[in-house]
Amino acid sequence: MSYYTGTPNISIPIYNIAEGSIQIPISLSYHASGIKVSDQASWTGTGWSLQAGGMISRVMRGIRDEDPLYGFFVVGSKIADPDNRYSGQFLSDASKGKTDTESDVYFLNLPGLSTKFFFDYNKQIYLVDYQDILIESPFTTGHNYWRVVGPDGTQYYLGKMTASESSGEDLLNGETDVTASWQDGGPTSQGFTSAWHLLKIVSADQQDVVRFYYDNEENISTESLPSETLTIPVIQVENPLARYCLENPTYTPSPNGTITNNFQKLLSKISFSHGSVEFVPSITERLDLLGAHSLDRIYIKNSKGDTLKYFGLQYGNFQSSNNKRLKLQRVIEYSKNNNPLPPYELGYNETVQLPSQASYKQDHWGYYNNNNKESLIPRIIKKLDGSYLYFDKGGNRDTDPVNTLANMLTSITYPTGGKTTFDYEAHEIARVGMRQATEYYPEPHPLGCPEPGHEDDLDCSREITLTVDGIYTAHIVTNVNSSDPSGNGTASVWSHGSDGDRSLVSSHIENDTGSDPNEDYIILDPAHTYTLSTSVERTTTSKRIAARVTFDIYKTRNVTLDSEPIYVGGARIHKITNYDIDGKILKKVLFSYKYKNNDDQLISSGILVKEPLYYYQNQQTKALLVRNVVVSTLCIFDQAFSSVRNSLGEGSHVGYKEVVVTEDEAGSTGSNIFKYVAADEEPDAGGQHFPFAPADSRDNRRGKLKEQVVLNAQGDTLQVTQNEYSNRNEHRALAVNWKVGQYTIVPGVLDTELTANAFKIADYYNQQEWSYLSRQTVKTYDGANILEKVTEYNYDRPDHHVQLTSTESTGSDGASTRTYLKYPTDYEYTTDTQLAGHQALISNHVLNPVVEEQTWVDNYLVHAKATQFHNTLFHPINIWLLESPKPKSALNKEGAAGGKYSYLLSDSSFVLKANLTYFGGRLRQVTTPDATKSYQWDSRNMPVAQAINTKYTDFLYNGFEDGDGDSADGDSKTGHKSKTNYTASLSNLTNGTYRLTYWKKDNGVWTLQASTVDVTNNSYTLNITGQVDDVRFYPKDAAMTTFTYDEMTGQTSQTNVANVVQYFDFDDFLRLSNMRDNDRNITKNYHYNYFTSASAGQSTLEQWVDTGNKRCVFGSSGPTGDQEKEQTDTNPLSATYSQLRWVDNGRDTGQCQPCLGSNKKWINGQCETGSYIFLDVYELNGKCITEYQYSFSDGTSSPVLKQSSNPPCQF
Repeated sequence: MSYYTGTPNISIPIYNIAEGSIQIPISLSYHASGIKVSDQASWTGTGWSLQAGGMISRVMRGIRDEDPLYGFFVVGSKIADPDNRYSGQFLSDASKGKTDTESDVYFLNLPGLSTKFFFDYNKQIYLVDYQDILIESPFTTGHNYWRVVGPDGTQYYLGKMTASESSGEDLLNGETDVTASWQDGGPTSQGFTSAWHLLKIVSADQQDVVRFYYDNEENISTESLPSETLTIPVIQVENPLARYCLENPTYTPSPNGTITNNFQKLLSKISFSHGSVEFVPSITERLDLLGAHSLDRIYIKNSKGDTLKYFGLQYGNFQSSNNKRLKLQRVIEYSKNNNPLPPYELGYNETVQLPSQASYKQDHWGYYNNNNKESLIPRIIKKLDGSYLYFDKGGNRDTDPVNTLANMLTSITYPTGGKTTFDYEAHEIARVGMRQATEYYPEPHPLGCPEPGHEDDLDCSREITLTVDGIYTAHIVTNVNSSDPSGNGTASVWSHGSDGDRSLVSSHIENDTGSDPNEDYIILDPAHTYTLSTSVERTTTSKRIAARVTFDIYKTRNVTLDSEPIYVGGARIHKITNYDIDGKILKKVLFSYKYKNNDDQLISSGILVKEPLYYYQNQQTKALLVRNVVVSTLCIFDQAFSSVRNSLGEGSHVGYKEVVVTEDEAGSTGSNIFKYVAADEEPDAGGQHFPFAPADSRDNRRGKLKEQVVLNAQGDTLQVTQNEYSNRNEHRALAVNWKVGQYTIVPGVLDTELTANAFKIADYYNQQEWSYLSRQTVKTYDGANILEKVTEYNYDRPDHHVQLTSTESTGSDGASTRTYLKYPTDYEYTTDTQLAGHQALISNHVLNPVVEEQTWVDNYLVHAKATQFHNTLFHPINIWLLESPKPKSALNKEGAAGGKYSYLLSDSSFVLKANLTYFGGRLRQVTTPDATKSYQWDSRNMPVAQAINTKYTDFLYNGFEDGDGDSADGDSKTGHKSKTNYTASLSNLTNGTYRLTYWKKDNGVWTLQASTVDVTNNSYTLNITGQVDDVRFYPKDAAMTTFTYDEMTGQTSQTNVANVVQYFDFDDFLRLSNMRDNDRNITKNYHYNYFTSASAGQSTLEQWVDTGNKRCVFGSSGPTGDQEKEQTDTNPLSATYSQLRWVDNGRDTGQCQPCLGSNKKWINGQCETGSYIFLDVYELNGKCITEYQYSFSDGTSSPVLKQSSNPPCQF
């Protein structure tokens, strides 16, 4: 949850890929900030996005940087060359977009990494928020792909890769291409790559790889609204030539918008060693976007390609009279057998429907409002001096607090039956006073001869005199139309000064046919009066003459507007409520975005990053011929546009200085107050003036938590946490970018090009800055007592890394605790040979492992740890701890050379505590002073054995799960496979006595076999006959634990040091369902309850399905010969869903052979034949009677048995 922006985190989890150190969580994420009118739904629905993988995307500034003729990499160097930078041709090309003087802006989003960067003209990359991230671009390496390395050495490849480059198959579909066509004056088309998608992730140790695959989506074409321009001439009284600049205010809409063709990529598969996740689009096209498809299913598969489970996505459409938008309605998880869980049901605000994406009903930020004009130029236009213009034909761009919430997600009902609801409200800022706007309007003064109603008069003479109360512009048209060659007509305008002088301003005299009207613009002022006169003299009434003066005075008047709107575009969360299955409220969290001002009134704490700017004052140079001399004059115009000219912020356009969070309306559990750095403290600079260079953004400084106050229900303060931040720009990029704009050269009497003052150049810097928490103060209130703790955070090696180097905490009692951290780049490598391997960490960009950490309390060292790392795997190989009989106040090998440390061990008191050994890239052995622990891994990099008190070369485990088993699936003691007749030759053993254990199957029963063997020649050959499983061979003083796994599911068994097995079952949805003992009896069952609501036609009856598990029925003397099978209920609508039961499976005396007879006894899971013991013999009634019994290994004996025979008796 971002309290600063009011945006909650909403997502539906799908699957988490875990490939060694690589973690890729896959989810469907909803961005709850509002839906813009022009927003195009992704293939997962409006507002939703698939979170999997990543990309580098870019925002074009001018031409693509890599253009071989006109791109920034070619042209950028000319900016620094005075001979080129001011040439007329260079500036002209730059202003027209024919050459590129600005770096594009690139955005990196990868699992665990996010940043923005740019280039200088030498192709050097600079991260805006300085991080320990290495980026190699295809523009410098000659490859078609980007390579990004995180601070832990994990490598990411994006773009295109051939088979040789990817160490596998071709990965060619990683680029999204765009072609934009302008139909209103720009270049006809420009194609470029807008995004480079993630192709491959490789762990730092090169042991783990995840690959990404894409399908081509069909060409998706979109068209934006046409652009609009309003131009109003500005009067320049002091410039006598400015009269030639005057013209009517003009409103110019472009005939067409911009058509953009996107050749986008859709993620189709993510593969890794254990399996894959596949993304399948729908077969049918979407109704809202021609040629596009929605994401239909997500399959989770093992490495064999078998489906383990999958997710289905179901859609509808938001509807309006002329618009459809893809709507994700539910997400359903299915088992591999197509059995569904109850769905995630999604609810939306559909009381208000969004209009068409081509609608003008948009506020300043693009969110839905009730603008009823087909114009995006606002009717209220703010100028740079703070005043306003009023454009009557302009649109309403104010935010509508109801419509801005249209079609937003309002609820999620979970498969368990619980529910979360989301209540939103429009963003809000502080209210300001009333606004005065200036409206330009024409005041017409027409005068014509003949007068209306006197058309038959032969003669006409009319005249009016005007005065003005200010300085205005007048548009004059004088015109005479005649069909009487002998007649005369005159239309004139005269100016009279206070001294009686009279001058002709405009005149049209006609005594012939066919003349065009005269058109002039003049500046009126109160010192003059103005006479309009028309006259007509005709020779006959059959001929017509008309004289007319059109005299429009462009005046201004003030328009009083409402106070500036308190609402701004988009949504913030107001309340989140969680319900249980019965609809009872479990938890309700409310958010308030107000604070008290100095007048003790609640006002909004919302702060805009930038006010939308549509205005700029344009200047044009006009060429004139005056007395046969070419001169020029500067014309000034107020202009407004339909699109915002400035940046409204790179993050959220609004942030909140203060947010109060409570868990109910009454605040009965207390509250938390969060205070943030907002745009009033860290505003963006620049970008307000033509040619509108990008603003110097401070987005990385905003949104940081300044203070958190914890209050109890009575409003008493319990704790206050205050944060302070530092901003450093040692790595600021000084490469200049240019934004060039041309003041239009208006042809005068002569077709002469004038370059003086023709171009406006805005130099700006793309800056790289580092912003971090530098100090934190925590005050805890306990009655009258206040406990304070101050912690300083230091980053002292910015030239080497941006990792935390030390902290110092001081309590109220004055006691201080300091920690120091050292990293690979903090050392020099010429003195200590133990450090030599660490140079490989640096060359492979593994920068964040801590080599040494120290803790000091009141200037005495109380703890220190040093770590040596492997030079290719970059994992720890030796770990030391400092041991000293008394606290140290100084270290005897802490010295540094050239600002870098010289020794791995900063003191002679360090003692080796652990040695770690790797083989095949995996940890095989950890040796400590107390014990040795060793590990064995399978081919899927899963740990299958752990042995204590032995070297990894002295033990063996084989569970036959790695392709060497030869049994049917499930015919095993653990896992899935066993083997008949097993031989293994072992070498490099330590001589001594070893234990050999394994499970052997005889007559359908698995029995444990155990023996000891002596190794004398450092080798031993295992030769085991019969069907066996879980062979373990290890020194007699060692102890071993072994494990089996199901791919993509989890651990299925664990066999302890005594060879007792614990089994783990998973249901069809890969969830733990049972834990079983050594005899597979269930010891714990996990039942997942789901809310079910059977619809018409859906059965709620049990659907019992065999799980494949079977067991023998036992009596007091062992197996009875009867067998049972296990079943599970697979109907999610059944009351016993996912529960287990055992049912009769008939008799099977082969698998469940009864242990019958006086000489038989069931002992330790096997039928034992007892040892015969003679007791006595005697003669009775002419018969020999022999008494005997059987002795068993558990110390018991059978009852005394008697056998009779004919004499003689053998005594």
